[in-house]
Amino acid sequence: MKKFKIGLSLLLAVIVSGMLITWKDQSYSAIDLLENANFHVENSTVTLHHIDTDTEDIFSEMKISKETQQELIQSFQQATFKKKSHKNY
Repeated sequence: MKKFKIGLSLLLAVIVSGMLITWKDQSYSAIDLLENANFHVENSTVTLHHIDTDTEDIFSEMKISKETQQELIQSFQQATFKKKSHKNY
């Protein structure tokens, strides 16, 4: 019975350790994070907004060139993101 308890404890420790390592190193792609992202459309575009709380319309669209839009799309398509823990600073 004592060997069974030790074996069960070791098995549980291995399973919990594996789960913690998996959750710690989990990364996400842009498609995972952006629900409506489709990087395979023919004429893809990016819209950026500027937030200015001093104006009546706080959200205003920023003008960016088509070349910059394509660079942003390619960068985001290949990017990976890691989950970070929330800490009070």
